[in-house]
Amino acid sequence: LFISVCCDSFTPNIQQRLMTTPQASTHTPSASSKTMKELFHRIYCLILPPGGAGATASVLMCNANAVGSIGILAYMSLSGALLDAVGVAFVEPRLFGYLAIIGLSTATAV
Repeated sequence: LFISVCCDSFTPNIQQRLMTTPQASTHTPSASSKTMKELFHRIYCLILPPGGAGATASVLMCNANAVGSIGILAYMSLSGALLDAVGVAFVEPRLFGYLAIIGLSTATAV
């Protein structure tokens, strides 16, 4: 719960930064700062569409959902819960329908 509250407090600020156009810097960075800046710029270019207009809301939601899904899959794989979940899904096929309904209703709510 604590981690969730902390992440929820940072998310709006990060989203606002990602949705705005990056501004040009006026100072000359050092060599180590320049390397980090290049790394962040490459990551920034991977996340955002070309043209420098900032991320759209749909791109931002897609990225947030992808990161969350990867995190959940990693946790479930490491804890062994993923195999249990797959086993239950094959025994109880209605689970796929329930998960689809939950996914569609969540996508509609966002």
